Amino acid sequence: VTSGMVVGVASSLLVMLKADSRPPHAVLGRLGDTDVFRNLLRYPTAVEVPGVFVFRFDAALNFANKNYFKSLLMRYVVARQLAGNAIRVIVLDLYGVHDIDSSAIKMLKTVLTDLKAGKGARAHAGGGSIEVVVAGCKGPVRDILTKGGVISAEVDRGGDFDLSASSLGLSPRPHPPTSEAWHET
Repeated sequence: VTSGMVVGVASSLLVMLKADSRPPHAVLGRLGDTDVFRNLLRYPTAVEVPGVFVFRFDAALNFANKNYFKSLLMRYVVARQLAGNAIRVIVLDLYGVHDIDSSAIKMLKTVLTDLKAGKGARAHAGGGSIEVVVAGCKGPVRDILTKGGVISAEVDRGGDFDLSASSLGLSPRPHPPTSEAWHET
């Protein structure tokens, strides 16, 4: 009985760790002439905004999936750059992220520094720096990002970040985006 319980608990932990290491993610595009962004694979009418790459990650960022997150993000950036789609802004939609550990904070700081400096994946694709915007953070995640030095406390206005069309260098839209515009319902 004891060995069966040990095997069961160990198996459950391995299954959970495997699921945590490859969580769902999505590349988002704009629906028509709105400020609503949806998963490009689920919404065929959604289109990527030229110069803007919106990436959503749907799990806690931790030691088990930080390398997966980094490789996904860099792979998407390089693929778009090599296809001739210059990316000026990356929007990291963190609505689905409910927790971040210290190893993920360190990874995020490195990735953001490299992108802003034009290093890493950006250098392989050719070109300059990329501005990175964080959107949809829950309060506790925003606190962790601020304490970890990923985002500045001055940028945080107590609500969502300004992701209006004008702030991203796009033509203005009649209605400002809402927090609901950045996640699927």
